[in-house]
Amino acid sequence: MTVAISCLLFVLVACGDDDSDFAARPSDDSSSSVTPKSSSSSKVPEPAEKSSSSTKSSSSSEYIRVPCDVETDENCFEDARDGQTYKTVKIGDQVWMAENLNYKTDSSFCYNDSVEYCEKYGRLYTWAVAMDSAGTWSANGMGCGYNKTCSPTYPVRGVCPSGWHLPDTTEWNTLFNAVGGSSIAGTKLKFMSGWYNSGNGTDDFGFSAPPAGYRHYYGYYNYEGRGAYFWSSTEFNSNGAYYMGLYYSYDPADLNIDGKNYGFSVRCLKDYDDESSSSVKNESSSSVTLSSSSSDISVVEESSSSEDSSNSSSSDSEKSSSSAGEAASSSSSVELNCSALLEGTDGWSWDIPKECRFNPDITYGTMADSRDGQTYKTVKIGEQTWMAENLNYADSTKTPSLLKRSWCYNNNVENCAVAGRLYTWAAAIDSVKLATDADNPQDCGYGKICTLPAKVQGICPEGWHLPTRAEWNTLFAEVGGGLTAGKVLKSQTGWYNKGSGTDGVGFFALSVGYRDINGIFRDDGIYANFWSTVEFKDNFAYRMCFYYDDESAGLYNFNKINGVSVRCLQDDP
Repeated sequence: MTVAISCLLFVLVACGDDDSDFAARPSDDSSSSVTPKSSSSSKVPEPAEKSSSSTKSSSSSEYIRVPCDVETDENCFEDARDGQTYKTVKIGDQVWMAENLNYKTDSSFCYNDSVEYCEKYGRLYTWAVAMDSAGTWSANGMGCGYNKTCSPTYPVRGVCPSGWHLPDTTEWNTLFNAVGGSSIAGTKLKFMSGWYNSGNGTDDFGFSAPPAGYRHYYGYYNYEGRGAYFWSSTEFNSNGAYYMGLYYSYDPADLNIDGKNYGFSVRCLKDYDDESSSSVKNESSSSVTLSSSSSDISVVEESSSSEDSSNSSSSDSEKSSSSAGEAASSSSSVELNCSALLEGTDGWSWDIPKECRFNPDITYGTMADSRDGQTYKTVKIGEQTWMAENLNYADSTKTPSLLKRSWCYNNNVENCAVAGRLYTWAAAIDSVKLATDADNPQDCGYGKICTLPAKVQGICPEGWHLPTRAEWNTLFAEVGGGLTAGKVLKSQTGWYNKGSGTDGVGFFALSVGYRDINGIFRDDGIYANFWSTVEFKDNFAYRMCFYYDDESAGLYNFNKINGVSVRCLQDDP
């Protein structure tokens, strides 16, 4: 099995002409049931004063941990359990350990199983160990772990020393705010050396995050030098929890979701002297703030939405569900043709109808696009309802944003019947409509940055919208996490070199490639890409990516001029 960044690494080769900067690892950013909370600030606070022993010279090419001495060094803490010492730093109203925890427990690991990495980076812990699910030190995280749900008492001490605790997502966001907002927090929190490809931070506040990488649940290690991952005490579901991620060549800091059985670092936060004035509280996954790269994009879970009237129209276009098996029984000739067409094939062929590639074990719904009468299969995955096919809307008269901004692969209209259309980002968000919207005037597209509303219909039908980065990550979490989501979401056939998936939930991602900035159609059989609404820079936006030789799924930035598929997500009912 390849690692989570295979899609990214391929992009660096295949899409080098895009001149883009790539986030190191899918963020994974997110849940559809989150509460918006600003992480921006009009004024960046003054950096904390750091002792000379807390950092190494910025000219150094390697992060080196130098233990402090409680007898001689200010802001030095000793863990009474094993005598190890840790530098500490006050950032805003919070006091953090300025080094990763290195307390040895069962199910904690040194990177590459080498003790020298523990001395350098601290240990990597599963979420259960980080929460102290065994109740060794306190009862507030007892019973929390993989394949379990729990309601801990906050704050959760977890594996931290007495007087310290594992931060929740609220407290991570408080840290982001204290250093100037999540969009720049990565640069502010990363250490000044040791990060790959000059991706170092400024470490203005002394948090001194090193690129410690992570441990996959299969037991291999990855991303040392390129990423840092810190557990929170906030659970997402039985198999996933929130973590804070930092990446090389990437300014933001992200709150993301991944499997509880991964090995991530732990940073401990000092308990508050006055709990009544602290930000510590029990936040469920329905009230977690998750950061994006260019702005804090969140989707609010509400029991009664102000958009109910517009959402109700989507129900008119929903038809009763019918199983793929029933559909097949009414058209056995198609099934026989499909068997013949698929026999002996490996990889992609535009000659095979998409109907031959659907998972026959999935019960699909259908919806009709009132604009052109086309129908699409739909599928419910967790609390989300997705189109199970790529959008194929093409009317550039009704929707001027599409003019010269959408294509069929190889400019062959028959390929659109298989794969839907490929859209630039400006077309996908329906930039012309946004620009003339009195309530949300926008001028979005290549070379421009805009702040989009929390929900963007874009070119999706009424009652549906273009997914945010957060909503993509909710999908990943629902199917087991970003590192294995590709295997579950990719179609059962059509991927190069036996790289197909299980299509276990009916998402049906076909390897239809994309159109690059030079107008060349490429990588059918190898890639599937889908736009999100979130910008990275003036020329780039995030798209969700699947790759033939990788079981993961991730969100990476892509040139806005590229032609990419669109999957629409149904509005909350």
